[in-house]
Amino acid sequence: MVLSRRGSGSVTLPTGQTLAIHTRTNEEEDLPHATKKTMADHLRKYESLFTLTPQRMRMIVEAFKETLELGLEKPDQVVRARS
Repeated sequence: MVLSRRGSGSVTLPTGQTLAIHTRTNEEEDLPHATKKTMADHLRKYESLFTLTPQRMRMIVEAFKETLELGLEKPDQVVRARS
């Protein structure tokens, strides 16, 4: 197998498939890296997406209780989720 000067090439396997090969030519310090500030910003974003207020949690629990009670009112009751 002969690689090009950029470190890329391809090899034909005995099965007839072509395997592409590429090696990185950039120095590692040239690549962008996440900073502590960037990571902290991402963490705050996802924390806000997944954080529930006590009021919202009470609303979810209350709706769940109402659905359970409705399902237990009669034998063979089928309860469907509300939209």
